[in-house]
Amino acid sequence: MRLVEETLQPGETVCGVARRHGVAHSLLFTWRRQAVSAPFYAPMQLSAGMG
Repeated sequence: MRLVEETLQPGETVCGVARRHGVAHSLLFTWRRQAVSAPFYAPMQLSAGMG
């Protein structure tokens, strides 16, 4: 889920995130599509002291 969150950050691309983490971009596109279409998905911003 962390990788999907990274793709939603301003200036990030799915291909860039996938490359950085050694994941196929097609797989990350699939995860992102599934996550944002899930009824329970809600993007959130963590503050610096968390996580």
